[in-house]
Amino acid sequence: MPLSPFKKNGVQFFAVKQYEEAIKYFDKAIEINSEDDDSWAARGKCKFRLKQYEEAIKDFDKAI
Repeated sequence: MPLSPFKKNGVQFFAVKQYEEAIKYFDKAIEINSEDDDSWAARGKCKFRLKQYEEAIKDFDKAI
């Protein structure tokens, strides 16, 4: 299945370590499809990299 434009942009910003910007796109992807475990996990990784550990854990829990 192809990536949504929001998820694709999130992945691209994550790749260049622009985690705050990536989160904005993963937020939109999740808003469109709250069952998208990949977007929850990716947003969790961004938050983890930003040392927002409690928020990252919440996203990882949703991904699981």
